[in-house]
Amino acid sequence: MKSFMPICIDVSQARIVMIGGGKVALQKLRSITSYTRNVHVYARKISPEIKALGVRCEECEYGPGLVAGALMVYGCTDDRDLNRRIGRDGRKAGAIVCVADDPSDCDFVSPAIFRSGEMSVAVSSNGTNAKKAVMWRDEIRCFLAERGLS
Repeated sequence: MKSFMPICIDVSQARIVMIGGGKVALQKLRSITSYTRNVHVYARKISPEIKALGVRCEECEYGPGLVAGALMVYGCTDDRDLNRRIGRDGRKAGAIVCVADDPSDCDFVSPAIFRSGEMSVAVSSNGTNAKKAVMWRDEIRCFLAERGLS
């Protein structure tokens, strides 16, 4: 089993690429866009909710050139084989990769995050139990709010 270490990465000038335009991509983007809008979303069809986030969107077929120059690449399609290909292409391009449907094929996983001002709290299950990570994050948020700390 992989062991993911929590770190904070400066994404203010980074190119982040999201391949996929559905629910999983939206979930990841809601977290990412609280830190940067420098995200490029590519998919055959991109949901209106994603388009409303203010990120760059292009409806197109996937090709390996889409991940060029990226620091981080997310494979969030509903096609497992395509997600694996996105992962391989991202690594070849020098990016770190998150393959949303296969934590064992990820270089990083996205924790459940909330922000309050300059503070961020992230809870991770090492990619094994996203629902539990979200539950813990929400419990921590409530705990802090009840004490006037958020």
